[in-house]
Amino acid sequence: MNKQEQAHRLRARLVESVDVELLGVQPEARRIRPSRYGRLHGQHPVVQGHPAVLFESGLESQFLDRAVELVGFESVRAQPVTIHYKIAGSARANRYTPDFLLQIAAPLCLCGVLLQRRSFIEVKPLEVALEAEAQLRQKFSAVRLAIHAAPVLITDADLTMWGLNDV
Repeated sequence: MNKQEQAHRLRARLVESVDVELLGVQPEARRIRPSRYGRLHGQHPVVQGHPAVLFESGLESQFLDRAVELVGFESVRAQPVTIHYKIAGSARANRYTPDFLLQIAAPLCLCGVLLQRRSFIEVKPLEVALEAEAQLRQKFSAVRLAIHAAPVLITDADLTMWGLNDV
């Protein structure tokens, strides 16, 4: 099975709900801070007239490169919301902050990835996403409960299909 097929199958599994209890939602609660560990981070210029968008990895920067080229691109924001939740039956509180909120003029399907007019985006290398599948299912369930929107996983395999061959 190739990477695109793996990413597609993973996205299909991520729609399976996990029983979560919503504890709260904070708009723009998390801020990207300079890294002490040498991780790539910076500000993406996006497009003229749009504020620069912060990113935490090279893959996120490449997503931003591609997002601004989408038909009907309107805006993108980093770290748009933090969702506080816990798994049913657990006392441990968790939090999740999607990487981006992407807004486009109309829904769009790119190589099997469905983007709504307003999509919460998580950008991860495919191998990392596969290893973190259980946690992503929890996080995505919390997003669906809190915001009534389906989050979208974008992987390096997707960006390659979208024309970024240097991923």
